[in-house]
Formats: sequence, structure tokens, C-alpha cells
Amino acid sequence: MVTRIPRHEFRADNAAELMAPIIKSTKDVLDHVETSEDDRYDALSATLTLAKWRCLTDPTAGEFPAWESWVTAMQIGCGLFAAGTATEGTVPCRVGSTGEVKHLPATGPQDYLHAGNWLTSFYLAVICRENDRVNQLAQVPISFRRESGAEFDEYIPSSMSARFVPNASEAYALVSTVSRHHFPTGNAEAGLAVLQRNAQEEIEGLEADSTSLGDALGTRPVGDSKRFDQLWHDDQVLAVRPRPGH
Repeated sequence: MVTRIPRHEFRADNAAELMAPIIKSTKDVLDHVETSEDDRYDALSATLTLAKWRCLTDPTAGEFPAWESWVTAMQIGCGLFAAGTATEGTVPCRVGSTGEVKHLPATGPQDYLHAGNWLTSFYLAVICRENDRVNQLAQVPISFRRESGAEFDEYIPSSMSARFVPNASEAYALVSTVSRHHFPTGNAEAGLAVLQRNAQEEIEGLEADSTSLGDALGTRPVGDSKRFDQLWHDDQVLAVRPRPGH
């Protein structure tokens, strides 16, 4: 069962004006993500920021622009880690809905390929129901993320120690560690119950035979069905970088 919690109202009459520079800066980052280390550093945060801004006027991401922006952030996050763990050459990364494929260079560990960005990318893959990308990210070693040099509380990498989360019971174990650090002592059990319920729903979604990216944010996006269909079809071709022996 899905329960929607309404948010408080935001002023949105000037949203287009406010988003214009964010849309432009995100486009600039993506235009140079193949060749610029600085833009690869900014790519996940820039695309995720735009996705959040899109929700100012479309909080359920039911329209195509908001849906596309969340999928783009997911594509970028997964693509960066795929390129980081590649040993040579380039890694194809589909970006957006226009059919464009970015060829990201194999980089090895980088300061932006840390545990925080891995967790963000993992969450994005989960909410977009991208099973292959979830498994791809789960295979990124903790040692690789530590090589970024970024420092996190020890429970962050510990909570990511599983290579994958095949069922709800293991999801509970994963969120148990995290929840006790995020909720005050008095509310730890209540917080854990919420996270467990959410984890069960997410894992059931991953295990279900639902491969449509239209389920990414609830429903098929409204407004451009042809672009959506092409995005879904093409994205399956580049859903995950083949691993040696596969």
C-alpha cells in the first residue's frame, strides 16, 4: 500500500525564472562530462539539484520533465561509478531522453566516488526500479569507495557491506545499523520500523517483475509518450556495463 504525505505549499509562480540558471548550468556540466574532471565531480549533484527543483511545480514527478530529470540523475550516478571501476577505455552512459550517449573515461578512484555519492546513486537506482544498476552498484567494493579519501562515520560503509540485498530480511539488517544513528535514542525503534517498512516495499518492488522505467516515480510520465518509449527502449541497451565473463 502506498501512502502519500502532502507537503506544505511552496510559492511556484516564479519557478521557471528560478530554474532557468539551474537548467543551464546542468546542461553545461553534462555537455563537458566526458572531458572535464571538474564537470564529472559536479555531475551527480547538478543533476540531482535540478531533479529536486523540478518537484517544486511537480511534486509527484508525474510530468515528463520532472520524471526525466530524476532518471538522468540516476543514469549519471551509476555511470560515474561504472567508469570509476572500469580498468581501461570508456564506458557508455546514456543521458536524458534525446538518445545521447556519453562515453565516460575509465578513471579509477576519484574524490567524488565516495560512500555518500554511492549511497545517493544506489537510492536513485532503487526508486527507478533499475535492478541491473542496483546490482552493478552493489558490486562496487567498499575499499574502492574508501580510496576517494572522503571521511564518513564508520556506520556508513558498514551499512553497505552486502554486495546486494536479495530480500527484505537482509534489508532490515542493513537499515538497522543506519537508523540507530539517524534517530534519537527515544525514537530509534519507531524510526527503524519506518525504515523496515519502506525497505520491505522497495525490495518487494525490486523482486517483482516490474522492469518499466515508467514505474520509476509511480506512473507513466505525461506529456511526451514517444520520447518516453524511446528512452525506455534505448536505456535497456545501456542499462549496465557488461562484467568480465558475462
